[in-house]
Amino acid sequence: MRAHLIPVVLVVLSAAALADTGVQISEVGLKGYYSTATPTPVTVNVNVPPGVNSITLNFTVSLAQQEKLGPLRVDHISEHVGVKSGQLVQVVAPLPLTVWGRSSLEVVASDTAGNKIGSSAIDLSSLTRIANEALVVIFCKEREACDDAQSQISFSGSENEVSEKGKNFKFLTLQTPRERWLDYAPAAFIVIAGTLSDWNTVERRALEAYTRRGGHLILLEKESRDPTFLSAYRTGSIQEPALVGRGKLFRVPGLQTKTLGSLFTGKLLSPYGTYPPSSANIANFDPLRQEFAVSFSFPRLRWFLVWLVIYIFIVGVGNFSLLNRLRRLEWGWITTAGVAVVFAIGLYFVSSANRPKQITLDNLAVYWMDDKSPNAWESIPLRVSSPERQELSLTVGDDAVLTSGQPTREVSADIATEITEKERMQPGWQIQLGPPFEVEIPMLRWSYSDLDFETFHVFTGTVTLTDRRLKNGTGQQFREAMYLDISRNEKYLISNISPGEEIDLNRISSDPIWERVRMNSGADNVEFDPAAITQRKPARHLKDLPYNEFSIGESKHLFVGLSDTPIPPVSISGHRFVQNRFAVTVVALTQP
Repeated sequence: MRAHLIPVVLVVLSAAALADTGVQISEVGLKGYYSTATPTPVTVNVNVPPGVNSITLNFTVSLAQQEKLGPLRVDHISEHVGVKSGQLVQVVAPLPLTVWGRSSLEVVASDTAGNKIGSSAIDLSSLTRIANEALVVIFCKEREACDDAQSQISFSGSENEVSEKGKNFKFLTLQTPRERWLDYAPAAFIVIAGTLSDWNTVERRALEAYTRRGGHLILLEKESRDPTFLSAYRTGSIQEPALVGRGKLFRVPGLQTKTLGSLFTGKLLSPYGTYPPSSANIANFDPLRQEFAVSFSFPRLRWFLVWLVIYIFIVGVGNFSLLNRLRRLEWGWITTAGVAVVFAIGLYFVSSANRPKQITLDNLAVYWMDDKSPNAWESIPLRVSSPERQELSLTVGDDAVLTSGQPTREVSADIATEITEKERMQPGWQIQLGPPFEVEIPMLRWSYSDLDFETFHVFTGTVTLTDRRLKNGTGQQFREAMYLDISRNEKYLISNISPGEEIDLNRISSDPIWERVRMNSGADNVEFDPAAITQRKPARHLKDLPYNEFSIGESKHLFVGLSDTPIPPVSISGHRFVQNRFAVTVVALTQP
């Protein structure tokens, strides 16, 4: 336990040593733990001078410091904050940290006139990155409860499982709840071994948001002493976990039953259980983006071969025959080159005919929810494509946070760097924290950039299934929808479903989700989704999409709806652009 406190001590000491008067970085991540899959909360304390009502925090993240070459990349992130004059304020900024090697973070606070209030810096290399490990966060009021919970988790199961947990599990105890779900993002498991009765509404929502995003929440019924928290998910058997959005709620009677450790054996110790929620299983929507967003088509080999045959025929046969008839074969030095130039120009214009002619924004919103709550986790995969080389400023509202993406697709290399021993810097993030969130995107000609954002959304209701009747309570008009009964291998396509409408599944024919085929080798039957194999062109209909793109945990019953709303407010400042909107709502249904 003491070993895990070392990163926290290093962060605090380094911040205190480097901080100027008036500004101090008090915490990065969750007591020094962070994950690159989500933005890292950075807490900054600022002593506001008298007469100052607004401050600006400018963060500089220098990544991979090298002795002679300097940082490999520098990110610049700023935030404007309204404050009260003459008071100590605490600002929490979500920063996209991708730390490797020697990296540092510096913040400079200034007033609206640009006068410096103070600065602070820390060495990011002292933090603990959560990658393939599992961070277990335990909430408790009494130290004995935390020790008991950690002991049951660590020493349960077989010898191999105990050894595996000893190598891959990290434990962190907390006594004070947090107000932001981002604080909990590095945790693979959160164990509530203390009372929830004194938690306020904001703190409860943060814990619920962590779970809906895909986290594992373990609630000790006796120790939590609050039957109202997530009460809709605590009506079934205590032996089975409840699906909360994309996450799971596990319930344990209490520490005295000595059953907490059983949750950390077997299935939960698989790679899918030990890894924390990450971009790999939460925010990666490249398959969906490939189907709905703008994509670039390139000429096929057959097309080039046809052009090559035509060129050879014209240059070798037509050009020679014409010059031979004119008795001017010596002109071949000019005509051959001229034909090559004409063909090159033609090849360029023909191959570029399908390239984008204007700036396009593909605005996709995916809402993940269940049938017990109108609260949805909103994933926002965006694609920006540009016909010209330019820098675009993308603005995203709804308190969305950037979870993945690249500062730029352009890769620069300086061969003379080591000779001149000058600092080498790759383009980094240029971000203005919101709301609204604003990020600068350098674009090349005929290029696109993908960014992923996440936030919350609350519908007027949800989708329910009763006696094979689907009811749309979301308040949204779905132009297309489908119901997936994975346990029975049935897919029901619905052309249109209005708000409040009920659909009787008994009156709709179904298609198989997957088909069974026998391999030529005579091996066992293999199941596959026909849409995943046969679909080659961008899809605009739900029926063409592979069903596994919408899976939520082990849910066997899913509703998927396609609509034009709701869409988060996204814009490109200072440019005219075309926006394609697609909203996909995925609901995990409970079979009665």
